[in-house]
Amino acid sequence: LLAVVVSMGIVAVLLGDTLTTEGEVTSATDSKRAEELLFEHFPPSPETAGEGTSEVVVVSFDGGAVDEERIGALAAELREAGAATVVTSADEGRERLDSANGSATVVLVGFGHNEDSLPDVVEAVQRLDDEQDVEAAMTGELTLDEDFSKLSEQDLQEGELFFGATAALIILLLVFGTVV
Repeated sequence: LLAVVVSMGIVAVLLGDTLTTEGEVTSATDSKRAEELLFEHFPPSPETAGEGTSEVVVVSFDGGAVDEERIGALAAELREAGAATVVTSADEGRERLDSANGSATVVLVGFGHNEDSLPDVVEAVQRLDDEQDVEAAMTGELTLDEDFSKLSEQDLQEGELFFGATAALIILLLVFGTVV
């Protein structure tokens, strides 16, 4: 019984980081290197920045009008946090990113090869959301993937490892009269 409990404890501790939903080629392939070189030598221009957008930040102001200064500060903070492209309504030709009544705006965020900086970008958006008279939320492909990964990991740890292991031990005890 002790050996089974100890081994299950070891599995629970070591299994946490090994389960992933990432489906990425880990070896260095020519196509990955070509994509990196294209991005390095031909970074997105302001005209094509929205094409590489994977995340959208919606910012709403309770005061009625979009605060361009706060949006500019958010854009700078997002770039500093690792976003490759940030497009706001202040960019030329992007005025349509503001709502019809002028109380909200959308900020388009692209990560390029900096997908690992997502948590820092989310924190920047959360800091803006914590400010008075502002509501900010972020959504997109990477945000959704991150949320699903966290939920899956939590469900696995809480449900299958603890509930399932306990149920299996009880069944072994009932059926065989022993755990080993």
